[in-house]
Amino acid sequence: MALARGGTRLLPVTPARALLLLLGWLLLASAACGPGDDAPPRPIRPPNVVLVTFDTVRVDHLSTYGYTRRTSPNLTELAAVGDRFTAAQSTAPWTVPSHASIFTGRYTFQHGAEASDKAPEWATQNAVGLAESFETLAEVFSASGYRTCGVVANEVFLAPRFGFAQGFGTYVAKRQPAKQVNQVAFEFLDQPSDAPFFLFVNYMDAHRPYRTTPIDDAVSRGLPQPDPEPAGELLDRYIEAVMAKTGEDVDALRERVISQYDHGVAHDDLALGALVAKLKQLGKFDDTLIVVTSDHGEYFGEHELVEHNKDVYQEALRVPLVVKRPGQKRGRVLDVPVCHAELARLIASALTVEQENELAKRFPYAPGAPLRLAELWLSRPNELKASWGERFKRKRAALYLERWKYIRSTDGKHELYDLEADPREKRNLIAEKPELARTLEERLSRFEADSRAGPEQAAPVEVSAEELETLRALGYADGK
Repeated sequence: MALARGGTRLLPVTPARALLLLLGWLLLASAACGPGDDAPPRPIRPPNVVLVTFDTVRVDHLSTYGYTRRTSPNLTELAAVGDRFTAAQSTAPWTVPSHASIFTGRYTFQHGAEASDKAPEWATQNAVGLAESFETLAEVFSASGYRTCGVVANEVFLAPRFGFAQGFGTYVAKRQPAKQVNQVAFEFLDQPSDAPFFLFVNYMDAHRPYRTTPIDDAVSRGLPQPDPEPAGELLDRYIEAVMAKTGEDVDALRERVISQYDHGVAHDDLALGALVAKLKQLGKFDDTLIVVTSDHGEYFGEHELVEHNKDVYQEALRVPLVVKRPGQKRGRVLDVPVCHAELARLIASALTVEQENELAKRFPYAPGAPLRLAELWLSRPNELKASWGERFKRKRAALYLERWKYIRSTDGKHELYDLEADPREKRNLIAEKPELARTLEERLSRFEADSRAGPEQAAPVEVSAEELETLRALGYADGK
């Protein structure tokens, strides 16, 4: 079967042609993500590695990616001496599965850290953590002599009981401002040692309730005064207006919510700037690999959605990705597709040749693969019970192939988009291109069948009364 593309016809995807396509993509990925003519030489000794995730930061609210408000000058400064990827995306629209993909180099259907419709009432949002049988980036670095430290603000879904402390010598999970997250990270960096280190930092200031504390350079960043209404309450009003259609002015609420969100993004960027300054102060910046991304984005009314963890559209899946390699002095803009399941191999490409060869044995996916996948298994229980929750009682999987995005949905409401012509996914082509949809469904099913690996899901995670209050503050549970 040939795939229709514009006014042309693509050749049938035979096994031989699929192999040629794969080889071509791998060559592209090697050229774009490997050393290249304008990138620094590979390090001789194992470099330090710093991985930063901006929790809930969508790419088009970063000035680094063209946003009109100057929300991320420090990320822009880092990108000036690093690689800025324009086609990076998450494998899932919420924290647990996306971080599990980052650390295991696998897709959700392989690592199983997502949600379960069989979870009992006491489980944390039906959420299932990462099973101990999976080998993580931190475990690989630890086993090779690295000092390892994780400092995360998402104290619910990145908690040790969800499996994310695997391989870390030090792991601190506490909801606190990004500035205070840095203080803990700086204590680790100040420890005298000749060993290389792997530092993972998670900032959460752009997650509900958005941090709106005034910042000194708000005017120079072009930020408006944040709305004075408590961020969680204003966001709840916006959710009700968009999804329950209460009749309140949606556009006015949206602007007020975004003013708060953009301040949260700016706080994350300030913390990144302080972290980079600390590495420079210690004389470690030049020889350190720095990777900055986000776990997922955020909806602001698109597709009648607000927040995240609700669907697999681009507003929640497109993420920033900036990579500063050891010794790199000049920035590059790279259009090669890369997703969180490929991030471990991308990191490997900036290490020593010996390290890359070792990591390639453990993490299967390299950037630039012809197929990519994003999944959402289940929405939050409080949302499923809401007046507008019926639409979320389904599982979704999105397959990307070239310009096409096919969404398979267990409720039968499948979707197909041409992302080149329609990046906002406003025109569903499923009825217009049924043959293409069937072909992509076959590719998705074949990819899942050929690539399934790993154990059964880990057990659901129990929540205490105290933790339930934290879940409510973060919008993960209702107020009852």
